[in-house]
Amino acid sequence: MDSSIQKFMEISGVKNRETALYYIELADGDVERAINLHYEDDDAVIIVEDEPAMQANSASSSNSPTNGEMTVLEWNIQGLLGDFLKERTVAVVAEIKRLVPDVVMLQEVVPSTLQYIISACQEYKLYSPPDAVHYFSVMLTRKATFQVLAKSVINFPTSMQGRSLVAVKGNCCSRKVTLLTSHLESCKPSIDIRIQQFVNVCGLMKEEEPESTVIFGADTNLRDYEVDKAKRQSEAARQYIVDIWNILGSPKEVEHSWDLTKNDNQIKGGNARLRFERLYMRKESPSSSVHFKPVKMEFIGTSRLSCGLFPSDHWGILVKLKI
Repeated sequence: MDSSIQKFMEISGVKNRETALYYIELADGDVERAINLHYEDDDAVIIVEDEPAMQANSASSSNSPTNGEMTVLEWNIQGLLGDFLKERTVAVVAEIKRLVPDVVMLQEVVPSTLQYIISACQEYKLYSPPDAVHYFSVMLTRKATFQVLAKSVINFPTSMQGRSLVAVKGNCCSRKVTLLTSHLESCKPSIDIRIQQFVNVCGLMKEEEPESTVIFGADTNLRDYEVDKAKRQSEAARQYIVDIWNILGSPKEVEHSWDLTKNDNQIKGGNARLRFERLYMRKESPSSSVHFKPVKMEFIGTSRLSCGLFPSDHWGILVKLKI
């Protein structure tokens, strides 16, 4: 295996042994195929019709810390499904590199996919629960555009599924930003635990310093009636927190991030359509000049891969915000 890794690194130019090993394992030990997979991954990131160099430069400038924009990608990447996990993770990373978001919030990351994400996304800082073993949430912030000042992990005390909240505070475009991500308790029997977790997050968001833009993105597993119940229980949820999807006019084309009528990764022939991926902000004055405001939302990962699956059973959500 060492000779295969060395050969792969010499031909491909890859400097990281973990990245080389990932592609070799993905290709079942065939070095030539591993190199082709690596180049296909790179091509998916940088090549567009006619002017690939211009596209690469455009991606870099569009995320400049001086242009007053910030992009956030929220995505449950279905790491618990073993089928074609490596291929699907490569596709997720390709989307991250293509889009170059300032912030990435991921759920259902598992140890094997975490190692690849770390090695392939070296332009990002990554934060995850230190004691997570099975599956967990992570946050990535882009080094060139987001200055991290503090980070923490808050465990949900009543969680039966090991759920926690990853929090990062910093600056983007010279503005203060607080970022929160989590994977709230799953399944209908956990409704009360899930609602309490959401109430707790809303309370934390309310208490952040006034100058900070506060964003919570997650696979919330929430239904609308659960949010209504949380609002009845919590002044913070009712008065201070707003759904970015609602701010943007509740666009139908980005409503159902878990859509079994279109995505059959997990369930074949299903008909459920739910808005599990949600991004919330603390409510600020529309005339504020120090807070980011959402301007666009779109689904990511909606194309079927050559393996026959989508990158995840959830669509990712990319949100663009401006000062």
